[in-house]
Amino acid sequence: MSKTYSKSSNQWYRFAFWVFLLGVIGAGSLAYWPNALDRTLVPRLWMALLGGGLVVISLLLARDTPRWTLGWPEGLLLGYFLWQLQSCFWATAFAEALLEVQRTGLALLVFLFARYFLKADSEIWQQWGRLAIGLSWVGVAIALYQFAQLEAYDKQALYQIKGLSGHRNLFGALLLLLSGHALLQWRVERGRWKHLASVTVILNLLLLLSLQIRSAWVGLLVSGVVFGGLYFWSAKRLLWRRLLRPLLILGGVFGIALLIASATGLLDTFWQQLDISRYSQSETAIERFRLWDKTWCTIGKHPWLGVGAGNWQIHFPDCGVHGLYSIELNQVTFQRPHNDWLWVLAEGGGLGLGLYLAFWGSVLYAGVRRIMKASNLEESWLQMVRLSLLTGLGVIALFSFPKERPELLIWTYLLLASTAGAGNRQWSMPTSIAKTGLIALLLGIIFSLFSLQSRLRGEYHTNAAYAWRNLGQWDRLLASARQAESPFYTHDPTTIPMAWYEGTARFAQGDVEGAEQAFRRASALSPFNQHVWNDLASCQEKLGRREQAKTYYLEALRISPLFDDPRLNMAIISYKEQDLEKALHYIGGLQDSIRAAPYRKIIEEALLQKQQKE
Repeated sequence: MSKTYSKSSNQWYRFAFWVFLLGVIGAGSLAYWPNALDRTLVPRLWMALLGGGLVVISLLLARDTPRWTLGWPEGLLLGYFLWQLQSCFWATAFAEALLEVQRTGLALLVFLFARYFLKADSEIWQQWGRLAIGLSWVGVAIALYQFAQLEAYDKQALYQIKGLSGHRNLFGALLLLLSGHALLQWRVERGRWKHLASVTVILNLLLLLSLQIRSAWVGLLVSGVVFGGLYFWSAKRLLWRRLLRPLLILGGVFGIALLIASATGLLDTFWQQLDISRYSQSETAIERFRLWDKTWCTIGKHPWLGVGAGNWQIHFPDCGVHGLYSIELNQVTFQRPHNDWLWVLAEGGGLGLGLYLAFWGSVLYAGVRRIMKASNLEESWLQMVRLSLLTGLGVIALFSFPKERPELLIWTYLLLASTAGAGNRQWSMPTSIAKTGLIALLLGIIFSLFSLQSRLRGEYHTNAAYAWRNLGQWDRLLASARQAESPFYTHDPTTIPMAWYEGTARFAQGDVEGAEQAFRRASALSPFNQHVWNDLASCQEKLGRREQAKTYYLEALRISPLFDDPRLNMAIISYKEQDLEKALHYIGGLQDSIRAAPYRKIIEEALLQKQQKE
């Protein structure tokens, strides 16, 4: 820690920083709870916000601290947060909207605190740089252990390597971020820490190459190209011979890396992964393009306001899920469009995306200005690394969803804060306004901790509900579903409302009217879910409301044309109505031929008898 910071006599201020470092950044990157369905997402968000609350309390107790100031980046990010908060009023699923707002709130909290501490000490970022090195080693150790558990080394098996994140692709983005922070640390450190930082960067990049993550590789490549361009642009006034030594070092390292990659076969894999024509014909790419097409359809229906924070997963099936075979045939769901920029546009509309892009633009603009004002190449080197890393991360966000995970949000917004720097055009807040703002922030954090605790409890009971449903224990399923549901937790991770589980239990117990009420609640929370409409239709059929049942079955088929259950149910209704040709038509569309066979036989025999009578 620099001399300016260490000379502060305010113990609460120093305590606030260390809580920010270890509580928000450290715990927010490492927290894990085995009883949660997603064992890292909500636990890390909860721990990071708890740390943030302690930081706020410490700053309220501190005296003679630096004044709070606001610049364009803070104002724009605050505007985006408030826009998301406002969208809770028109979001279909309030609980999912609130979770997304809390994620954005964490990003805002990290950015505000990082900028605040940087204004007091411009070198304080080195403390979280050292933390990045430590977290990198933890991530590498976990990944190596997971590698040792693999029975084969192929792309499908590599999805089991999750490291510090809940998904292989997200771990790749985190590795790139931590590598960038370690590289910045390498530039300023001396002695043991400098060597440790260099080894960390090498290990992270080797692991990144071994994981075969296409989006991370493209991001890394783009970061390198941007850094090279900025390097030569900022060095144009210097003598070329001053560039000779770094160029030779970089060329030597690159040459050695190429030899190792070529000998191990990684080089061929690398180029195959980057082959656009090869990728565009893969099943992954085709499904991704169709998912983006559905997202654009959703955007077209809600162009300005969006569907509300966290509600893309609720609304995109309105455009139909046909062509997304993992949903129709494998019962998989998507909670994000695998493109953060489209995600922001779909949920926040044009106004939300405008604020989000303006925030990023203001940070990048501040970063470029800092390079232009630098007196020599050494001063601008750190800023070039930050800008190139942010550019690479922006490219990764075109194909992945880094803004979903708390640990990625934390390290991204630390990088954004250090890129923006202290800034010159700042509004200095009066002490009374600053304290009022901190109190409001603390109240928001307390509310978030309570709601996230409710969400964790919901995930715990949802896990039990899965088990009871598989075992056919309907009383226990009903109890678990009702215990899980709350105003802050209404959907499971597959976007199925907890009310649907309640309806399933009641229907199995013979309480059709109770099941109908539960399924109607589920349809209000997920109005475009094919399972909800199919089961609500079955209740209508049981209650003698056949026309209503047919309408609901057809709605389920509109959303998912390859969904067998409503198709079979429509075949049965058509058979009962003696419309045998239509019944045979519906049976012919079933994907499960074994399931269809006995029904087809009955309908064909009935059709033959009818023809003989005629």
